[in-house]
Amino acid sequence: MTESEALHILKCSSVDEVDDAFEELLFNFKGKVLQVIPPLKILEATIKKIERINEAYNLIAPSLPIQNKISSHINDNLTLIDFLKGYQIKLAEIKLQLSSSENGELFLVSIRLLIDLQKQLYIKLTNCLGGELVDLTKFEIKLSENIDVFKIQKDLKELQLEDNKISEYIRKQINELDSKDMSYLVKSVLNSAKQIVFNGIRREI
Repeated sequence: MTESEALHILKCSSVDEVDDAFEELLFNFKGKVLQVIPPLKILEATIKKIERINEAYNLIAPSLPIQNKISSHINDNLTLIDFLKGYQIKLAEIKLQLSSSENGELFLVSIRLLIDLQKQLYIKLTNCLGGELVDLTKFEIKLSENIDVFKIQKDLKELQLEDNKISEYIRKQINELDSKDMSYLVKSVLNSAKQIVFNGIRREI
């Protein structure tokens, strides 16, 4: 990459504008990610765009790497209720790091942590099917719909199901109800199962 190519990527006409341009581009990407978590495919596309912008910026104004201090890992042996609490804690940590990142590398790390966190959520919820094969094409669940963890927690609180009874409840709704009549918990489980298939997520991660 040449300096002129780097300036073009950063939408600058001179080197003096690079810092402000990079900060503005990063700010715009932060806004898109922090408002509502985009689908995984969009997050992965965002990584590629930021990598290109970061490469251009570092060609002109190299920056020192900033160490990531957080993890996205949640113990998958937790009950669903405790897992969702852990998810919220991790999500808040990642969003805080992402929003405060002034370095392209740290921003990229944060996006990757967010992707991993979302994958863990999809796997945990899909496991609630209890290993039962489900024809996902039968249900009108949009992949673009963001899963609201607060709504799932509300459902679990109202249902007062023990963890070992959740799968039975979900299977019963799947077998007996149309999508529109299902609880938000069940819709989220089906959404997660579709996400796993669509995004090619490995269940063993």
